[in-house]
Amino acid sequence: PQPLTGLLANTMANLYKKPVLIGKVYDFNNGNKQWQGSIRNVSNGSIKNLKEFLLASGLMTYVEGHGNAAGFSIPVSRVADLEIYIEQNAPAEYEPEYEIACELDIPTAIAAAEQLDDLKYYWCSVLPEPIFKISVLASAENFRIVGKDKNTIQLNLPNFKFIKFRTPNFQVPQGAMRISIIGKLSINEWQGNRTPQCIVTDWEIEEINLKDIL
Repeated sequence: PQPLTGLLANTMANLYKKPVLIGKVYDFNNGNKQWQGSIRNVSNGSIKNLKEFLLASGLMTYVEGHGNAAGFSIPVSRVADLEIYIEQNAPAEYEPEYEIACELDIPTAIAAAEQLDDLKYYWCSVLPEPIFKISVLASAENFRIVGKDKNTIQLNLPNFKFIKFRTPNFQVPQGAMRISIIGKLSINEWQGNRTPQCIVTDWEIEEINLKDIL
């Protein structure tokens, strides 16, 4: 159904970490068949403005709305040409590009999370929430897989927690590992307890031999 295209596009963009167009064919009774629906982009991607990227093809009937969350229409006869345009102009490997505020250790991240908690209602398009990089050592015992669908990963360290949502089929690495984490800091408050945490945008896990770093 048309009202669900934006929700579905947003869900798929978050799941696959790529820009998404979701739509279906409408026949306007005069042979003018249009593919219409919604576009959603991902944060920190190589394509900064998906609306402008699509309009630059010269193939769209319209793309109306926010630069990265809009409605679109394109003649069905031009969809194949749009696929060629995307193939030629979009990055072959869509790797996210993060604007890192700075790199933190755990004690500094705890202090920063407390300070940023006072600003959480100010974040917006002109004042985006900062993204940080944190590198930690961990083992399999630090991980928990939680949630109804078992796709939320918790990495629990003393006085600090990392949470990564929508991570299906995650296999906890065994042994020691070094994890480079990119994410946003916040405070989780529950029943009077305040826990500094990082909502993980992306991470890189490297299995290591502790003898090499001791």
